[in-house]
Formats: sequence, structure tokens, C-alpha cells
Amino acid sequence: MKAPRGLVALRRLSGFTVSVAITAIISVAAIPTLITALGAVTWAQIGVAQTFVQFAAIFVGFGWGATGPALVASTAMPRRHALFTESVRSRLILAVIAAPLTFGILTVMLRGDMMIAGLGTIAYLLPALGGTWFYAGAAQPARLLLQNTLPTALGTIAGIVAAHVTHQAWSFLLMQAMGSLVAATCDTTYIWKHTRGVADDTEVRSTRTVLASQKHAVITSGTSSLYVTLPVIAINWFLGEGPALATYLIADRMFRFASIAFLPIQQFFQGWVPEVPSEFGRRARIATIAGSGIGAVGGACIAFLSPVFGPILGASEIDVPLSVSGPLGIAFVGIGTTAVVGYACLVAVGRTRALAVSTVVGAVVGAPLILLSAWAESLFLVASAVAVSEICVAAYQLLALRASLRSGAPLISGADGPATVLPPMNR
Repeated sequence: MKAPRGLVALRRLSGFTVSVAITAIISVAAIPTLITALGAVTWAQIGVAQTFVQFAAIFVGFGWGATGPALVASTAMPRRHALFTESVRSRLILAVIAAPLTFGILTVMLRGDMMIAGLGTIAYLLPALGGTWFYAGAAQPARLLLQNTLPTALGTIAGIVAAHVTHQAWSFLLMQAMGSLVAATCDTTYIWKHTRGVADDTEVRSTRTVLASQKHAVITSGTSSLYVTLPVIAINWFLGEGPALATYLIADRMFRFASIAFLPIQQFFQGWVPEVPSEFGRRARIATIAGSGIGAVGGACIAFLSPVFGPILGASEIDVPLSVSGPLGIAFVGIGTTAVVGYACLVAVGRTRALAVSTVVGAVVGAPLILLSAWAESLFLVASAVAVSEICVAAYQLLALRASLRSGAPLISGADGPATVLPPMNR
């Protein structure tokens, strides 16, 4: 007997939540333990490395993390093998190009610390070669847990233990790199074998063609991460590795933990919204309301709980004032909205260009404000600039989705498949 849709949806959501919960718990626990083992300054160096390399990893992932789930969800099983093969080949080429550039820039940012720069580049670049986006689109939370989450989590746990034994940052990063390598290998091996067994004769496109098709997705991912990553880089540049950097890093981690907690919601809607083309309009409205509402709740938690948990995460060495957590809480309302409206709804109707334009708008507005705020040595203004960026992006995407629903935009059904035209909504 076929399970009810509501039960299936609940199972998917709870499945993705398990992986996110494991990742979040370990990440939260790692902060005070690493500060105790390595000191706040060294931990801040690791934080800078993680923030910058994860930004660089966006260009290796080249947008598959953003649009991949919706594309997989709307692609027939026999064609998924070609889709994944194209992605793996393209990302490996990009990784070979990005790794040395990332290492060089990070070495300069860390004032010549090549050990942290090198291991940090490997540890935080490797996840871009994984397949979390594919599991989300294929609605396989159990595989995400077994193939990706557990190896990564075990690597981080081993790194925490190693840091306490050696009191050296390199030992933590080495264990994280090993965990990331195992996860990426398991992802690629499983997905390639699993999809190969049902693959049709779909021809694998050239790398140039594949990358060209992903241009809007990578612009979206890159620019949206710019105004989240730039504050840490700007504060490190203008204020140095002092208390201000550590304070913002703790606030930034709380912000990112909330984003991680929101991830199963996003993953669920990325598969659920385009799943039934005839119900797209109704599902898009439900997803938009849910994303904005959950984002508001998460934003309130960031604003009012960061000052409480900040000293706990910072091993009593770091406080997070409301003047920093408040604006970041407002920014999270925008994050919750765009995570669903952009990546679940606009992608499903092929509006990746609108997605890219929205993030460019956010970057054009936010980046100069962030740099000026860091130059003025004001953490409040830096956090406020991030909030302004996210709200601008959310507003643009909401207008784009409204226009798409009113015009009856075609719902994509895969890279090579036909489109399903949505009926125009009543004005």
C-alpha cells in the first residue's frame, strides 16, 4: 500500500534533518573545544581559512549546490547518470585550477602560515566535489547520512581530539581533510554506480557546454556568498586578528548554524515544489510562506540567543552584543525567504537568470557598505550591511516569482526533457 503524501514528505524532511542535526551539533561543540585547545587567535585563523575556502569552493561546485537538487528532482532516472558524470568531470577540472589559487591567496591572508593555508584549502575545498545536492534532489536522506554526513562528522571529531592532543591547528585540519576526502569518494562512487545501472544512451555534454549551462547558478552562489563571506575578510584586513574578528566570527557561526538548521527545509522544498507540475503554483505559495515564516523565527533566535550562547561558544573569552546579532537576525529572514523562493521555486521554472540578478543586486548594494563599515571599525554597521543585502535579494526574488506565476512560466523537467507549462494564475 502506498504511503500518504504527507507521511512521505515528513519522512524526507526528518531524514534530511538528521544529517543537519549531526553536522550542527558537532560544529557547535567544536568551537569552545578548539578555543580551549588552540586559543582564540589560532581558532580565528582556522575560521578565516574556513570562510575564505568555502567561498572559493563555490567556484568548484559551480552552482550545482544551488540548482542541482531541483534539476535532479525533475530529471528522469535514466538521464541522471549523464547529469552526474558531467558534474563530476567539470568540478574536478575546476578544483585543479582553484586549489593553487586559493592556497596562495589564503597564505597571504594568514600572514604566511602555509601549513594552515594548505590543509585548510584541502579540507574545505573537497566538499565541493561531493554529492549532497544529488541526494537532496533524489530524495535520499539516508544515503546523504551514510555516504557524506558520517564520514565528514567523524573527520571533525577526530580533528578535535587531535587538536587537544597536539595543541596544533594542522592536526585538526588534517583530520577534517581526511573526512572530507572519504565523503567525496563515497558520494561519487555510490551515485555513479547507482545511476549507471539504469542509464539510457544520453550523450554526456562537453565540459564547456555544461559550464555554460551553469553560469547563472554559479553567479548566484558566488555573489550570494560574497556578502556573507566578505565581512570576515574585511574585518580581518582592517582590524586584524583581534577581539573584533573573534566576536564577529562567533556571531557569524551562529548565523551559519541557523542556515544549516534551515537546510533540511530547503532540501525538502527543492524536491517537493516541482514534484507535481500541476500543483506548482499552490506549492510555491506554501513554500514561500513557510520559508519566510521559519526565517523570521530563526532570525529572532539569532538576534536574542547569540548574546546568551556567544560566551559559551567562545569559552568565556568572547561576547556577542545585540548590536551585532540583531542585524544578522534580520538578515536571516532574507536567507529563509531566498532559500525557498530562489532555489526551490525560481529554479523549477527555469528562472536561474533572475536568481543570478537578485544576488548581483545584493552584492552591488552590500559589498561597498561592508567594506566601508569595516574601514570605519563598526561591527554594527558591518552586520547591518549584510542585512540590507539579504533583504534586497529576497525582495527581488519575490517579485520575480510573482511575475512567473502570473504569466504561467514553463516548469522545467530536466536538462533534456520537455517543459510543462503552468496555467496562468488569476490576477
